[in-house]
Amino acid sequence: MANPKLDEIQRTILANQYRILSKLDPTGGWDKALEVVENGYELEYQFEDRNVLDEDQCREVLDILTMYRALKDSYARLGNEEQAGIDASRLKFLGFDGNDPTESQYMAYVNYLWKTERFTESKDDGQDGANSHMPVLDLYRRMMAAYDVSGNRHRLSRADIVRIVGAFPYRKPPAPDPGTVS
Repeated sequence: MANPKLDEIQRTILANQYRILSKLDPTGGWDKALEVVENGYELEYQFEDRNVLDEDQCREVLDILTMYRALKDSYARLGNEEQAGIDASRLKFLGFDGNDPTESQYMAYVNYLWKTERFTESKDDGQDGANSHMPVLDLYRRMMAAYDVSGNRHRLSRADIVRIVGAFPYRKPPAPDPGTVS
């Protein structure tokens, strides 16, 4: 996308905004942006929005939540014998890592979806918002790859469920040391 043309008034308004931002967030790199806009260095305009989740990223979040919905619904439709051997806790959506720049935006979007009453079945009581407290996006992408090959993505078979959750490596917490007091 070509950089936009800004007239003098637009540059002045934007420069004033950058002045304010540089005072509020001295480490944010706003001084450089201020100099570029004040001097009209059009080639140097950097208008990427640092806090925007683009359409593809939003769709990825929705796809992940849809996959978890399908996993839970399909598991619930299985008989007791078919459910045996599938750890139901692995069907729980964990959220996204609040400490990772990309995942924190994904986490914020999930919290927004929950606030607007969408995909609320993926939220468990006691869950810390949509914060997984660990990086999970790459693991979800592995699960999505396994989910994408499923024949009926809304009515998964037992084999589909096992394959999809198996794409997310899982380690049970270590057993407590018998000599340790809790």
